[in-house]
Amino acid sequence: MEIRELIWIWTWRYRECYAVEWSDLCIKKVKPLSANIRSIIANLLRDINQEEIDVFNSIPPELKDFFPTKFYKDWAIIISERPRDFDGNFSRTLNEYSGISNSDFWTSVDMISETLLSNKLYFFDIFHNWNNIVVQKVSKYSHKPIIIDCKRHGWSSYPLQINLLLDSEKEKKFKRRLERFKLKYKI
Repeated sequence: MEIRELIWIWTWRYRECYAVEWSDLCIKKVKPLSANIRSIIANLLRDINQEEIDVFNSIPPELKDFFPTKFYKDWAIIISERPRDFDGNFSRTLNEYSGISNSDFWTSVDMISETLLSNKLYFFDIFHNWNNIVVQKVSKYSHKPIIIDCKRHGWSSYPLQINLLLDSEKEKKFKRRLERFKLKYKI
C-alpha cells in the first residue's frame, strides 16, 4: 500500500494515530523511543501493536461487529478502517460527546460487557479511556459502539498490581471501569 499523506488524529501514551488521506484507513504507530520509562516499556518490553492484534484475533465472533472491519498489522504499524456514520461522515469518539441517550448504543454496551465477562476477557482499556470507543450512527435513531483500541488486560499491562494475577480481581477492576463509564456517559 502506498501512503501518500498522513493526517494526525490523536496521540496517546504509547502510540499516535494518523488518517490516510483520501481513504477510510487509519494507521497506529508506536511513538519513537525517548528517555521516559513509558516509552522504554512500549518500545523494548512490549509489542503493543502485536498485543492488540492478538486481542482482536481472540475476541468471540459475536463481538466482531463492534470492531473495525479492516484490522491488521503491517510490520510496525496497525492499519484499520475508520468507521463512518450512515450519512458518510467519519464517526466521532465518545469523548467528543457530553453523553449518549441512545438505547441501541447502551444495549450493545451491555451485550459487549456481558460477553467479555462470560468469556473472562477483562479488557481494562475499553471502558477506561473514552477515546477507545467510536460512536457510529447506523441511522438517525440508532447508534453503535465501535471499539478502536483494546489491548490492556491484566498482569502484563499492570505488572505492579499483583492482585491482577487473580481472575476475581480482574473482574472487579473491569466492572469498576464499566460502572464509571456508564456514570459518565449514560443519559
